[in-house]
Amino acid sequence: VYLTRGDLERALQLYQDSLLLKEQLGDKQGKAASLHAMAQVYLTRGDLERALQLYQDSLLLLEQLGDKQGKAASLHAMANVYLTRGDLERALQLYQDSLLLKEQLGDKKGKAASLSMMANVFVQQGRLDEAEEILQESLSIRRQINHLDGIAFDTVKLGQIAGARGDAETALARYRAGLAIFEKMGMPQAAQVRQMIAELEGNPGAVSPLAPAQQDRENDDFEARLQAQLAELPPEQRAEAEAQIRKAYTEFQRMSPEQQAAAHDAARRAQFEQAAGQAREAGLAFARGQAPRRAVLEMLEKAAAELAAGETPGSPWLEVTGLCLALAALIKGAAIPPVPAQYAAHFSAVQQELATLAPPSQSGTGSIP
Repeated sequence: VYLTRGDLERALQLYQDSLLLKEQLGDKQGKAASLHAMAQVYLTRGDLERALQLYQDSLLLLEQLGDKQGKAASLHAMANVYLTRGDLERALQLYQDSLLLKEQLGDKKGKAASLSMMANVFVQQGRLDEAEEILQESLSIRRQINHLDGIAFDTVKLGQIAGARGDAETALARYRAGLAIFEKMGMPQAAQVRQMIAELEGNPGAVSPLAPAQQDRENDDFEARLQAQLAELPPEQRAEAEAQIRKAYTEFQRMSPEQQAAAHDAARRAQFEQAAGQAREAGLAFARGQAPRRAVLEMLEKAAAELAAGETPGSPWLEVTGLCLALAALIKGAAIPPVPAQYAAHFSAVQQELATLAPPSQSGTGSIP
């Protein structure tokens, strides 16, 4: 939620709280996902060293779990960091390692993503023939699976290679083919491609930039966020979840501005529900003896403070804050503040669980050791 809002400090704090709870629960899969998500925050902040260390920590856990899909995602993310640092050889090796796992898994979409990013490395190394070869392979896969935005990205990059060779006619044709897809999908990358076309038409001898295009980085950022979300799920649930997320993303890109605003509001409501649900699950974990009292209280109280910071009266985040504070008071056995009506069922679920499991003298107090 906070990462989406651009509040990196709060996002990082909540990921750290989640990590602590998952460590106490012995949830290695969840811990790996939290580390991966934290790495994404540090990467966004520009702290490449810290991001890389967290990706490596996540990778170690995923290797212990035998989670090949999660491992492939971590290797790809680490490769992105090395590419940003300019360590092209290390980036290429990690993309290749990720590619191998994706081939073993039969992950065509992931394979195409790795090939496309490897092409970026080859381009920066001046190995244009190799870059074009693997881009054509990526493009072929994306056409087979009808991955439209991927087709557009690869086609535009092929245009850049043609431009770098001085073949303006081929470059323009490829730019226009990619642009047609971006425009059809209503994607913001269309504006950048139009500019590339205009520049090349105005100066046919111009050489397209060889650095990875911004649109390609944006697409890979989406892929990184997607993989971080999928890492939270059991492996057997990821394929269906990925298909649903990609479908929603594609549909969002095609919406009018008004429709996008409505979808954004719906997503925000879902974020409120997710945060409230996490507070409820933390309370239930304590009530069932699955998490220690101190850790749950720290999580709830920190979440309440973070959610309330900077919010004005009437903010939906203050409703979630109220739930966190009420649950904390319940667990402490203290006077319970007003429970927001919207989340009364969440509070009641924890209260009933405590009443069921606690000795009669402690019923409802939350004083379970």
